[in-house]
Amino acid sequence: MKDCEVENLNIGKLGIAANVKALSYYKVNIVIFQGIIHSTACTCTNNPAKVCEHILAVLQAAHTFLYKMEMQLLQDDILAQEKRTGHPTTYLFPALN
Repeated sequence: MKDCEVENLNIGKLGIAANVKALSYYKVNIVIFQGIIHSTACTCTNNPAKVCEHILAVLQAAHTFLYKMEMQLLQDDILAQEKRTGHPTTYLFPALN
């Protein structure tokens, strides 16, 4: 997986699609139904009954993207709350010289 670069990551209601650059270019599709992975497909020549490293790379990239997005939403929510209440959640004291 360390040699796999995920490009054009698309996350939607029905699943995840991406291109993976490794020794060659591969297309990966992951179908998700009710929060569960229903099926996976990759254009590599590995055994289709197994999950290949390209699919794992796409799942990891999607997880990382969604985690960063969630953290940004939480931070935005904290900042919005601070604006409403006028009280900062954290306060940084100035350095004493």
